[in-house]
Amino acid sequence: MRFSTAICVLFLYLGISSVESLNPIIIKGSKFFDSVTGKQWYAKGVDYQPSTDPLSNTKGLARDIPLMQELGVNVIRVYQSYTNNNHDAGMAMLNNAGIYVMLDIGDYQASINRVDPQWDVPLFTNLRSKVDRFCPYSNFLAFIGGNEVTNSPDTIPATAYVKSMIRDLKAYIKARGFTTPVGYATADVEGLTLNMEAYFDCGTKEEQADFWGINIYRWCGKSSFQQSGYAALTQHFANSDIPIMLTEFGCNVPRGRNFEDVDSLLGPNMKDVFSGGLVYEWHQEANEYGLVTIQGDTVTRLDDFFSLKPHYLNNNPVGVTLDSYVPKGTQKECPQVSAAWPLSPVIPPTPNIPQCACILSTLQCRTKANNIQEAAQQGAALGEVVGQLCKEQGGKYCADIKRNPQTGEWGKYSHCESVTVISLAMNAKFKDTGSCDYNGLAKTQTPRDDPNRCATIPVNVLDNGAQGSATTTTGPKPTTTTTGPRPTTTTTGPRPTTTTTGPRPTTTTTGPR
Repeated sequence: MRFSTAICVLFLYLGISSVESLNPIIIKGSKFFDSVTGKQWYAKGVDYQPSTDPLSNTKGLARDIPLMQELGVNVIRVYQSYTNNNHDAGMAMLNNAGIYVMLDIGDYQASINRVDPQWDVPLFTNLRSKVDRFCPYSNFLAFIGGNEVTNSPDTIPATAYVKSMIRDLKAYIKARGFTTPVGYATADVEGLTLNMEAYFDCGTKEEQADFWGINIYRWCGKSSFQQSGYAALTQHFANSDIPIMLTEFGCNVPRGRNFEDVDSLLGPNMKDVFSGGLVYEWHQEANEYGLVTIQGDTVTRLDDFFSLKPHYLNNNPVGVTLDSYVPKGTQKECPQVSAAWPLSPVIPPTPNIPQCACILSTLQCRTKANNIQEAAQQGAALGEVVGQLCKEQGGKYCADIKRNPQTGEWGKYSHCESVTVISLAMNAKFKDTGSCDYNGLAKTQTPRDDPNRCATIPVNVLDNGAQGSATTTTGPKPTTTTTGPRPTTTTTGPRPTTTTTGPRPTTTTTGPR
């Protein structure tokens, strides 16, 4: 891509010269390939989040990139980055160092919340801006559509919303003329991992995850390919139809990691099945997984840095070539709905921006909130109203906004933002009673469009008629979709400093062994 004069000046200031763009990495079957050389590509990466938006922090990158090169790193995973910042210089610096970037699409401001999941107009609008921002970079490898969003039985319903997001982001990426893959990074949780893997792999190619990442902490201390469970994991994925990689790895119990697992991951034991992985993590935090410490502009290598270095530098796997490779993997069937997996394969509809705007204009009774910010300010009161409406008349008033991941029932306007969703429920009862008050939260309006026309408006993922910003919660949701209590920590962005997936004892299975 072209760089501005200002960026060139910045390169000179940083002592960095411009080089040719890295070759795009593509997927064929279960493997990544260099699209120009045709060689199979393996990740020798590190998870990297030393600042709020490290891809725009050129001083931080200038400080850290030389050490990444010393390690032999060819890809970093960044958990959050914001589109209101400029990333041209940072991405170019990484490109010049031979480093690709994998980015989690969500962040603390806009992501699917595992406690109150939704996939609607404002969130889709926000995430599309990241596609526009990052896909043009030649060294941009992939998006991760969700990080450990589902991490317990109570959060299984959120999985449907993430899969819908992946489907729609893939459609938008394709419509914009890009080929960037969208995958998922799963927690290594006993009883969930196998169903999660099948769920994201099943269905149409349009809704299937492009690759599968595992955040895994099984190989602890002096272990082995067999003892750690890596052997059984490799056997399990041997027939995968999409690439598999470790999006986080590096158990730190006991302290002082030996990284002997890298020899299996990038060596003969696993290279035919896995596409490498990314060590967690670059800088030292309270959880003590860091390879370096950072104090201002000073970075200090830790013992784990020196332990990892020979394993990355000495393992240079050679796989198949793009032309000679014939994919033989088998796509998985969707898991059956059961008590252990209460989730239908029918996923939420694509957010339809003009349709939501249209149907709101047809209503006679609506919320007084004019946008999602105002709806959020009245969230508790509006939530109580909608919750009550959804209980009345057998759910009649919420039929068009119903969201039920377990049965796969999705109202035709369930994808709309909170103002429209709330107003649809209010208007449905208004048509029966003629009353539009709802404790002073509603108002009447003169309809300006035909609901029959609204219902026929097709989905267009390129439509830019945004209704508000996803940086604010989208307000109360119908109460017909709850599946029980859920934890209150819900972020899908950067990992907390106390890692939730933690090291796993080798005696506890959290998936195939």
